[in-house]
Amino acid sequence: MKSAHLTSKEQWAQLQSLSVSTFTDLVAPIPSEPHKQLMHLFACQLKTTISQSHRADVKSTFKYVSKFIKKKLGDQLIYLPSVLNEFSLDEFHSYLKHCILEDQIHNRYANILQSTYKNVLNKAIDLKTPNFFRFYLPSSFCYYTRVTERYKPYSDKEKNV
Repeated sequence: MKSAHLTSKEQWAQLQSLSVSTFTDLVAPIPSEPHKQLMHLFACQLKTTISQSHRADVKSTFKYVSKFIKKKLGDQLIYLPSVLNEFSLDEFHSYLKHCILEDQIHNRYANILQSTYKNVLNKAIDLKTPNFFRFYLPSSFCYYTRVTERYKPYSDKEKNV
């Protein structure tokens, strides 16, 4: 599977077009694309996604998970059986917490990313990824109300009087 010349959209389409019923059907990573197997797992999740917004969430979650793994492991080839474990979602939760503290993302968006990654990890279990049978569920991120929603002195009807 040669994809170095493909756009990101074409790579996602190509990976989605491949039939996957077990872990062995996932593509292997290559030096020029060390996260290819991870991307293929996310592409499997896209097959079950209908809405455009959820499809965008899956792709965005891949970017965040990929950044997190790269930060943790550098540019080495990412083989799912050696990367995924029972603490995968918990570690990603910690990474997202750091992103929130650095004002890179909002806590609501962190919940979306975490929930999407949970679905992808369930897909990895469904595909019988070697050495990966379960994972711990961290708590969700707190929802804070927006400053603009905290205090509304007048209803819309009252403002139009």
